[in-house]
Amino acid sequence: MAEAASLKCSVCCQRPTTSAKFALGRFWCQNHFCCNLCNTALTNVYHTFAEKAYCNGCFRNVVPKCKSCGKPLTEGKEYRKATDEAYWHLECFLCSKCNKQVNVSKFALANNKLICAECAQN
Repeated sequence: MAEAASLKCSVCCQRPTTSAKFALGRFWCQNHFCCNLCNTALTNVYHTFAEKAYCNGCFRNVVPKCKSCGKPLTEGKEYRKATDEAYWHLECFLCSKCNKQVNVSKFALANNKLICAECAQN
């Protein structure tokens, strides 16, 4: 880890005068680590997606949600994208008929529901 004297804030490029925050692979002055959308200062509770930080409220509104379980996709967790607006957690990417894991390159969508290639042929 870098020595404290060489730490520079990702926003102001100055050495933090108060406690420095390390997040998203960079250092920040505590008051410069803010939500990517609403600019609210982020303390201990924040979420990341696509290498950006969000407060709870903005995260719930911005981050895509799984078409199966409805929960938000989170950084570091695998997900599948079927269309520009249809995402699934890897563990939720299941055929709606046989409940087996769907091959990402061989599936069909019927009424926004996944169908594996085998069930689509039957």
